[in-house]
Formats: sequence, structure tokens, C-alpha cells
Amino acid sequence: MKVQGKVAIVIDEDGHVSEAKLLEASSKEAADALLATAKTISFKPRPGCGIFKTEMIFTLNQ
Repeated sequence: MKVQGKVAIVIDEDGHVSEAKLLEASSKEAADALLATAKTISFKPRPGCGIFKTEMIFTLNQ
């Protein structure tokens, strides 16, 4: 099953996704998978820089 969509995320100074909001999804099942995946991503820490907001486009093959 191919899952596609767009998720808005907020990344804290430690590089963890602190918030994830679904913007688009190919199906209801895709929505759950996209949010779960977005919340597991880690980024390089940015101490002293505050939070960072961005949008990500995902394509997952399950």
C-alpha cells in the first residue's frame, strides 16, 4: 500500500518533533500512518534557536 500526504511539524531545540498536524492525506488510513511517522523523526539539535516550523511531504510504501 502506498501512503502519501503532507504534514506540518514543529521541531524543538532538541531536534524532536513536538507537534504534528495532518494537512493532506491520500486516505484515512494514510493519515494515521503519516502522523505516526512524522512523530518519530529526529533532527540535529539546535540549542538556543527556538522552535522550527515546517511542512513535509511523505510517500510511504507499506
